[in-house]
Amino acid sequence: MSTITKLRKLPDGSLEHFTESTATPASLNALATAMLAKSKAQMLNNVQPDPFEGREVVRVGLMPTAPPGEVWDVDPIVKNIRTGPAKREFAEPFTTVDAERERQRQRDERRAQQSTKNAASPAPEPQGRRFAEPTPYWELESK
Repeated sequence: MSTITKLRKLPDGSLEHFTESTATPASLNALATAMLAKSKAQMLNNVQPDPFEGREVVRVGLMPTAPPGEVWDVDPIVKNIRTGPAKREFAEPFTTVDAERERQRQRDERRAQQSTKNAASPAPEPQGRRFAEPTPYWELESK
């Protein structure tokens, strides 16, 4: 980076020496980018490898605690750890048409059982309060 020394006249009549940079904004930006790349490369060289890379905790659970007076030698926290890629698991295939037909068949069976049960027993008498039939307005006495 180069600089230029210049003279400037101050208001009191004296002269002042000052320096000016000849760098342009684009060259300063390029210099900063190069310094950043160099420091990033140094940082990545100093990074320690992760000992748990490729491992993933799939599930964490708790074991039951020991009864009073007993001591267990096991850790109460149980972890399932998977290494490698996840295995793809799929549910059993089914069609909604078959499921709907099965639900309809079960409904029909329940209705058939209820209808045979209802046909065998007489209809129950209604329970609860009974209200008197309303009197038509033409039979009411005018006052």
